[in-house]
Amino acid sequence: MFLGNIMLYPKLNKGIFEKNAKTRMRVPDAVKLHGNSMLRCIEEYGHLISHKIPVHHWYSVKYHIYIMNRFTDVMNQDKHKAGAIKSVNDPHIFELLSVVSYMEEWKRTVHPDNFVPESTYEDTVHTCLGPVLTARFYLKKWEEDGYPGETVETRRASTDDLENLFCKARGGNPNADAKATNHFVSGNISGAMNSLAGSKKRNCGQETSVAPNLLNSGKIKKRKLND
Repeated sequence: MFLGNIMLYPKLNKGIFEKNAKTRMRVPDAVKLHGNSMLRCIEEYGHLISHKIPVHHWYSVKYHIYIMNRFTDVMNQDKHKAGAIKSVNDPHIFELLSVVSYMEEWKRTVHPDNFVPESTYEDTVHTCLGPVLTARFYLKKWEEDGYPGETVETRRASTDDLENLFCKARGGNPNADAKATNHFVSGNISGAMNSLAGSKKRNCGQETSVAPNLLNSGKIKKRKLND
């Protein structure tokens, strides 16, 4: 973000606020929209547009940014702000539970049109509860079995298969917009599922498994080898 010739918030750029078919699929921009830079920008300059957005409306926005920023830090295990879950009463457990509580309260108090899609709500809640339940159940069990000091790595509780599928789509056409990417992903999944659901009378037989490279192979970078 620029003010005159001074860059005040390097992480905030025009693409975050003015979306198009391509940039709206960029996860880094979506994360920055809920980051500390955005929070500090609102706190410093939000009052300048009070004629459009009342100041008291910023309170819920700032709280949302704070909650989701901490959610991102804990799940990514930012080395400066969060780490692995080390005990059944680790502070990160309660931070993840606070995200679940926040999402549930938000859902109950607003009209569905003012809430995130149901799939986003479910993914967020399950992403939080997965590490919490794993830590609560296994950390105590591991300690009782003679393995103290074990931790739960939250950054590994991710949707790798989905991310890799998206990576494959972007590798097939790095300049695709949302519609083209959706078409590629749909066709890719349909092909894999058809191989599983094929009739036993087919010449090629029926598959019982799907090769990983059908869903999660990314773009391979070509390198020139020098003699």
